[in-house]
Amino acid sequence: MAVRKKSNLNKFFQLRVNLKDAPLPIWRRLLVNGDITLDQLHEILQLSMGWSGYHIHHFHFGNTIYGDLLDAKNKKVKDQTSIKLADILTEEGDQFVYEYDLADSWQHEVKVERVVELDGGPALARCIMGKRACPPEDVGGTEGYRSFLEVVEDPENPEIEEKLTWVGCDFDANSFDARLVNLQLSLMEANLSGAMASIF
Repeated sequence: MAVRKKSNLNKFFQLRVNLKDAPLPIWRRLLVNGDITLDQLHEILQLSMGWSGYHIHHFHFGNTIYGDLLDAKNKKVKDQTSIKLADILTEEGDQFVYEYDLADSWQHEVKVERVVELDGGPALARCIMGKRACPPEDVGGTEGYRSFLEVVEDPENPEIEEKLTWVGCDFDANSFDARLVNLQLSLMEANLSGAMASIF
């Protein structure tokens, strides 16, 4: 009887991440390792979107909510560190919502475009492509961002200097650099590898 060799293939999900209700389409396409936990996915989404990560977040899978138990005031929130992405997602078309900053309520619709098995691949994730910068932190949700854009895209607006000083830079809503995101993801992987090496 022939012995079946153990597969060295790793399961990956190609995810399309859309920022819901944004005044302009803002999205990312990611290739994500199925072995990552949801807390790692949170960090990946923060890097790829361009958020700063200092607000509470939740993952909504139907009626089940995962998040950081240290931040969770909602007793129904389950531990995001205890479950891997491949434990929840199974096939093309699966969807969930990633919510960041419960006050501004930035909801990201995340959909599985493809499920692939690769020999190798990234330890965490890679950004394939994307479109536009995410809104500044604490801008006031969708309507606040819409008002912010009206000001910063009008050089004659008397509030423009105040808004750009507040955001800390010349804000370009159309900017996005997948290469920079992938550099940050590579650094994240290197830090993870270093942490694992120190354990063993």
